[in-house]
Amino acid sequence: MQHIAFYISGHGYGHAVRSGAIIGACARLNPFLFFHLRTTAPEWLFKLSLHSNFFYYAVQNDVGTVNPTFANVDIPATLNALDLFFATEKQLISQEVAFLQKNQIQLVIGDIPPVAFAAAHRAKIPAIAIGNFSWDWIYTPYCREYPAFEKYIRKIKRYYHYADLLLKLPFHGNMPAFENFVEIPLVCRKARRKRNDIRRMLSCHPDDQLVLIALREEDRKQLDLQHIAQIRDKHFIFSGAIERQPNFHSIDGDSLSFEDLINAVDFVVSKPGYGVVSDCIANTTPLLYTDRTDFRECDVLIAGLQAFSNSYFLEQKDFYGGNWRHAFEVLHETPWPDQQLVTDGDRVAAQKINDFLKDRPLHLSRRKISAARPRSE
Repeated sequence: MQHIAFYISGHGYGHAVRSGAIIGACARLNPFLFFHLRTTAPEWLFKLSLHSNFFYYAVQNDVGTVNPTFANVDIPATLNALDLFFATEKQLISQEVAFLQKNQIQLVIGDIPPVAFAAAHRAKIPAIAIGNFSWDWIYTPYCREYPAFEKYIRKIKRYYHYADLLLKLPFHGNMPAFENFVEIPLVCRKARRKRNDIRRMLSCHPDDQLVLIALREEDRKQLDLQHIAQIRDKHFIFSGAIERQPNFHSIDGDSLSFEDLINAVDFVVSKPGYGVVSDCIANTTPLLYTDRTDFRECDVLIAGLQAFSNSYFLEQKDFYGGNWRHAFEVLHETPWPDQQLVTDGDRVAAQKINDFLKDRPLHLSRRKISAARPRSE
């Protein structure tokens, strides 16, 4: 077996979802790969798509941003979290180096915690980054009001520069710290079950118009459910408990895969996160969404939605207020765009990773001579 340490940001579910898809594709390509998952993303996310050849370790390896809701970033709280995290970074990196050495790790992959690459560099192990943004890019606008972010941005860039290769996903920001990169197709999840089979499992008529509410519980609490219930010609699918309404349906979050649900419904209501955006595009399901304040990724994701999907934007007041009727009418009448994305990024990433492992001595020598400081943004 070849052992790989995969460090995954716990910020949102998108990093874990696409990492799980790539790991699954790696296992299909090469069953002799074993993955050690280091993350604070919940273990159940990986168990949905992975059945063997991995260990899960609940380890905090980055900060991301502090979000009271998906739509808002608490910038001072994010800075405070960075202060606390990097106060112990020496111990954390030493701990990870010891882990890598003890488990005879041959490759480090990160989506996209900076300390993963610092640990790999210290342990003299090659490293691959995967992502559509880097945390230095996310934090840069915050420097205008909070200059203390700058010292962390410089450190994060230096750590990212240790990566031998970046597999750059579509809908990406500027990532200058990575000297070597390859652009890969969209990583997404495609439905495995037929649309009508899922509808029968939901006890819905084939002609019913279904709407999946893909929001976490804390964000769902802000919705005006009474107003939404008045949209009588739609049936709304919620994960977990929900108040009783004739057109509200509750499902167990583990009973059906997210991609099968997206394929079965007529519309999705959600935030513009990487996972839901890519899955809606892959399964050609229209998305109703709102924006996210102070999070740069939102802009590139919205640009991708507008170019490659049937989607509708609502201001936060109308989004949470359930003023969705007109949006559903527009989405229903709007054809899917002719321009399409290639959606086999998991397969392409797996092939790149497998090729990298075969060429490991060459990459190791490259890494040792590429320790110069990264270019400024």
